[in-house]
Amino acid sequence: MKIFIITQNDPFYLGDAMKYLLEILPKEVSLTGALVLNGSPFGKRKSLLNQAISTFRIFGTKFFLFYSIKFIKSKIMSPSAAEILKTATHNVREGSININSADIIDHIKSLNPDILISIAANQKFSDDLLNLPKLTCLNIHTAKLPKYRGLMPLFWACAHEEKTVGVSVFEMDKGLDTGPIVSQIEIPAENFSLNELIKKTKYIGMFLLADVLKKYLDGTVDYKENLTSDASYFSFPTNLDVKKFVKTGRKFF
Repeated sequence: MKIFIITQNDPFYLGDAMKYLLEILPKEVSLTGALVLNGSPFGKRKSLLNQAISTFRIFGTKFFLFYSIKFIKSKIMSPSAAEILKTATHNVREGSININSADIIDHIKSLNPDILISIAANQKFSDDLLNLPKLTCLNIHTAKLPKYRGLMPLFWACAHEEKTVGVSVFEMDKGLDTGPIVSQIEIPAENFSLNELIKKTKYIGMFLLADVLKKYLDGTVDYKENLTSDASYFSFPTNLDVKKFVKTGRKFF
């Protein structure tokens, strides 16, 4: 089975998690290529300076300093997601990429993937991209879908004082986090900071993904409805949302 990964150059969590994924992939699965997009937690492309300014304005000084130090450490000490992926395939493109452009579609098509996988990709898949792989497109979402569709689901789950958080792997369709669920797990959240939950769920997501790929190989995929009637959707938080988060007593780190 050939897979193609579309992800982003997240300097905080994805490098180590991607290394773990490559270690646990079923032996019948090969990575045929990858796109590593310029990183942005905001769900859209922003320059590094604009990301820094937005982060400071929304989350405040302590948050900004914590992630600034984490960013510098990661650049010095940790391999990036792109570097990790390059150990498994020479077909890695990175930078400012429009994943729905004709040349990128043609490039991915030439590699003949069975499954396209979105791991924190910050661009929406077009119909052409969704219809490209032989089998399906998969996405990892750190929420117990259909709840907390959209951006930063762990932040919103903590802000709403949820006692548990979830991780879901689902087949992508035209909607935003609306496709059928193929794997899902729920874990305790009350005694962990947001930073800790992000790290935990990144690894859990990779584990679920590897297990799902094995199920596609075996023909044992089991689907669960992602019911819109039970759904909730959230966009990127504002400074007011951050203040409400802090008032709950939950910690960022």
